[in-house]
Amino acid sequence: MKKQSENQNNNQNGQDENLEEEQAKEQQEEFDRLKTKQLPAMIMLLGGAVAALVTYTRDFSLKDMLVIVLISLIGFYILGLILKRIFDSFRIKRQTENEEGVAEEGEVIEKEPEEKNEKSKSNKK
Repeated sequence: MKKQSENQNNNQNGQDENLEEEQAKEQQEEFDRLKTKQLPAMIMLLGGAVAALVTYTRDFSLKDMLVIVLISLIGFYILGLILKRIFDSFRIKRQTENEEGVAEEGEVIEKEPEEKNEKSKSNKK
């Protein structure tokens, strides 16, 4: 009876740990997505501000100024979407490499000591 309750507790603890790991992984992915989520808007606003300043200092008419700023906002938003997709693809590539067990740069990979194999061979002789 005690063994069954211990097994159930162990199984439940294992499931709880798996659930916690999955939740932590999902939270990390959400955080990573938030890093690049605002990139297109920021690039668009920065480009639009520069376009507005340039058209204002060059004394464009209001109608021309609005058309130029609108076109630049659309163009910079598209540029931001492209950059966001590029950054996300790098992040996804890095995550898949880490999940597959590829060693990162500077990481030391330990090997089985060859001395054990040599000692066992010499003992057999």
